[in-house]
Amino acid sequence: MNTRIKQIIEHEGLTDAEFADRTGIKRATLSHCLNGRNDVSKDIILKIHNAYPQVSVNWLMFGEGEPYIKEKLKTPASLFDEIWAKPDDSPEDAKYVKDFQSNELRNVSDNVDSKLNKEENLNSDIETQKAQDNRKVIKIMVFYSDNTFETFSSDFFK
Repeated sequence: MNTRIKQIIEHEGLTDAEFADRTGIKRATLSHCLNGRNDVSKDIILKIHNAYPQVSVNWLMFGEGEPYIKEKLKTPASLFDEIWAKPDDSPEDAKYVKDFQSNELRNVSDNVDSKLNKEENLNSDIETQKAQDNRKVIKIMVFYSDNTFETFSSDFFK
């Protein structure tokens, strides 16, 4: 696998240090892998794949197939450009956009229902609190460790 990583570095026209920096692999770790001192871990493979998604993981790991994926990866200008892009003429693309829009409407509807339920519960809690505010303490009993107690009563209710 280390020879395939070297091929990627050469193809990209980078030094080992530049490749390590771009992939987020520590320079020493990359050096040890390229020299055969350490095996290439799955973390290194993932970092290479994240930095160079056009490199075939199957080729990188097993040497099978072509090193680079032939299709150019489509990268939108922004996330929103891809989400709100007009669907192509294909019915499958239209279905996904329609599903996305109906799910979004369903989520908005659920959110409104949830807020209405919370408001109803809040109003109910306020009414309960108002009813409880009309209650007055009329007696307090204090129990002591020597098995005695005192009773305090409100003078208003005597």
